[in-house]
Amino acid sequence: MKNRQRLGKTTVAIVVSTLAFSNCAWGLPQGGTVVTGNGSYTSSGNQMDITGTGNVSVKWDSFNVAAGETVNFKNMNAILNYVIGRQGSEIFGALNGQGVHVFLINPNGILFGKTAQVNVGSLTASTKSLSDVDTALQNFKNSAGISDFGIAGTAELVNMGKLEADTLRFEGSRIVLDTDNIKLGGDDFDGSNAVINGDFANGNVVLGYTAHDANGYAGKDKNFDINGGAQSVKGYMWVTNAEQLQDINTNLSGNYALKNDIDAGSIANFVPIGNNDVFAGILDGLGNEIERLTIKRPVDAQVGLFYETAENSILRNLSLLDVDITGCEATGSLVGRNKGTIQNINVKGTIVGVQYTGGVAGYNEGKINNSEVDITIINSNGYTGGVSGYNSGIIKDGDLIVNITSNNIGIGGVVGNNGSIGVIDTITVTGSVNAYSNQVVGGIAGNNAGKIMNSTNKTSVNAGTNVGGITGQNTATGQVIDCVNNGSINGVTRAGGIVGFNRGIIQGAVNNGNLFVENPDSSYIYRGGIVGYNPDDAATKISNVTNTGKVNGYNNIGGIIGYTQSAHNITDITNTGNITGNDYVGGIVGYYSNANDMLLINSNNSGNIIGNSMVGGIVGSGGGSVIDGGGLSGCVSIENSENSGDIKGSNSVGGIMGGSGYTKLIDKVINYGTVTGTSQVGGILGNTSSGKIGEALNLGQVSAENSCGGIVGFGIDAIVSDKAVYATTDKDGNTYDISKYNDKGVGKAYADIFPAPPLPPDPPELPEDEHDITKLPEFEDNYHSSSSAVTSELHTPVIINPSGENTNIGVGTIEIHNSDDSLNASGSGSSFSAGFENILDGAGQEEQADSNSRSSDTGDVQGSQMDNLAGGNDTDLSMSSDSETEDQDE
Repeated sequence: MKNRQRLGKTTVAIVVSTLAFSNCAWGLPQGGTVVTGNGSYTSSGNQMDITGTGNVSVKWDSFNVAAGETVNFKNMNAILNYVIGRQGSEIFGALNGQGVHVFLINPNGILFGKTAQVNVGSLTASTKSLSDVDTALQNFKNSAGISDFGIAGTAELVNMGKLEADTLRFEGSRIVLDTDNIKLGGDDFDGSNAVINGDFANGNVVLGYTAHDANGYAGKDKNFDINGGAQSVKGYMWVTNAEQLQDINTNLSGNYALKNDIDAGSIANFVPIGNNDVFAGILDGLGNEIERLTIKRPVDAQVGLFYETAENSILRNLSLLDVDITGCEATGSLVGRNKGTIQNINVKGTIVGVQYTGGVAGYNEGKINNSEVDITIINSNGYTGGVSGYNSGIIKDGDLIVNITSNNIGIGGVVGNNGSIGVIDTITVTGSVNAYSNQVVGGIAGNNAGKIMNSTNKTSVNAGTNVGGITGQNTATGQVIDCVNNGSINGVTRAGGIVGFNRGIIQGAVNNGNLFVENPDSSYIYRGGIVGYNPDDAATKISNVTNTGKVNGYNNIGGIIGYTQSAHNITDITNTGNITGNDYVGGIVGYYSNANDMLLINSNNSGNIIGNSMVGGIVGSGGGSVIDGGGLSGCVSIENSENSGDIKGSNSVGGIMGGSGYTKLIDKVINYGTVTGTSQVGGILGNTSSGKIGEALNLGQVSAENSCGGIVGFGIDAIVSDKAVYATTDKDGNTYDISKYNDKGVGKAYADIFPAPPLPPDPPELPEDEHDITKLPEFEDNYHSSSSAVTSELHTPVIINPSGENTNIGVGTIEIHNSDDSLNASGSGSSFSAGFENILDGAGQEEQADSNSRSSDTGDVQGSQMDNLAGGNDTDLSMSSDSETEDQDE
């Protein structure tokens, strides 16, 4: 679509525009290299002549022919033009080659525009990627053909021009042909003499033809027999203006394609296609636009461009711009009620309805894939969505900009109500959803009984009750999986960053939006970073969720859940946002109430928590209150959790939990934050009638006027383990004021809780000469032995056996014992050989033990000094290195 920026996700055809191409700055092919055959090319002005003999193959950087330009192929039998650049080929001029089989292969796409004129012997065009380009080009010299065109990508092969040839072959994925101007063997195109290999399974081959007449499209369906008659393909009837668009009513099962943009404003009040009947055909917009569609039918149901679509219908690759549509129940821009497939749709404008009002469809039971919506929707009676008012089908892959205003119930950025079999997947919504004081309102869905996954809300959501960044209400069958809210949420009660009122599953969700109001009054209750209100339901499950947004309200305020009645375990949860309220305020849960116990495990809060009564770093109020008859209700148990935020309140304030009637177990928990209040203030638990604290650690300062404790503030019958430890100093050794701490728990200085690790022992001092191998006794024992007897632990001997002609190897040797370096005797070696020519039996033996480096790369031993060595005579061995020369007498 011409004004769309995100076309890479799915295939969208281009026809009269050059959307998928480069709009080349120059014409005529550029950068050609003849690979095989005898060929050459010359250019003059707006004409290029390519001349050769036999079969020629050429690699081009680009292959374009602008309007008014001509490329002539002369003398050769066949020519393969392969484009190696990244630019699609645009042919708006002429290609001539009488009797020549012309191949054009460009994996980036090929467009023959309206003004193109091709007259060649045969034409083969392909957007497939050859698996082995060089081999294919070499083989072309002998075969004048391609044995394997390779793999088709998403690039398009489009003809809207005049083609004349004996035969035609098109290879690709998305192929669009205007058959009106194609002549093969001198005859109009009927499919014979044509080979077309494309993606037929997904409807990506469009063979268009002119069909409309005074009777509309009735009886004008046509099939083309291609590929030697082996395949019959139903063609697409061209739609070129608003009147033809309206006349689709005359044949509701036909295949249609837009040949160009259409201004529908020429019809003052367009009648929905079908008009109380069902469209069962295909409309492919080919990336074109329908502008200024106006429909004013305020008392009619199922209002849109189409009245209703059947299960096998397809509407695709289409933009509806500046729509102005008014209907009653089930009103949408494209279709009132959809049961088919809608894909690659772009909508912009205004829609007014009464119930089930959507930006694309009023009521969806089919598939809506890859939609882009920039829409203003006004609905007076609920169930309103940026894509559909009601969804029991699949809505996937969409970028929406919405401005939704609606009354009553069920308003969402994508759908008003997502039914139990409805799926919303990979949708992003920005804009605003405004339901005033109404209820069941969400950034993605108002009510969700199906599945919402991989989706992101960026809208600001404003409503009264059951308000969420993803969905206002998640029923027992509802699932919210891996979704993110980045929008602000202004819900009065039962408001959540992800879900306002939850009975279902929430997994892998992240809220980054704020639930913040200035000076909230007593009506702002049940507000949470993930869930506002979590009732007791068998299906409820919350896991692996994170809140980073600010949350404030009056009572029952939580970083994750404001109020929960569910006894199901809650696992792997994190809050980093600051949480503010009055009573029952917690970093994770504000208030818990159930007859059964619940386990909160692997929770982490780092936000600052401020409230009045029942304020905790993890849980505000943990339940466990006394009920009628003297029994005890259930309570929250907390394990493997920590708080690092500062906690401030008045009464019942705790680093982990504010208070509870009793506590079954708080175990394996850490509080790092300061805890401040007036009464019943504890580093772990503020207030409890009875309860158990297992392994716990409080590292923060606890301050209160009375009932203050490093572990428990007030709890006469509380059982506190000796593994419950509180710090009496901070990590720098500064002393905390523990004068008002009670005797619950064990106090230790920070240094005693985290003692410094012992320093490693000093390494033993080695004897001064221990590194010198010559000082070891073993060296003396082996000094005069042969080199093979010297052990590898002592040293590695370097044995030099000169290779001079008169050397007696059994008698004369030199051994260099070097504990640090080796003798480098890898030079020419010529001086060694010359120097030992006259060594006689037993005449001389020299042993040199030296820890210094010796280099003999250039043969520094001078043989002339050893020419006259005789048995028993003194031996003078002179060795020269880069650093020094030594003489030794023995």
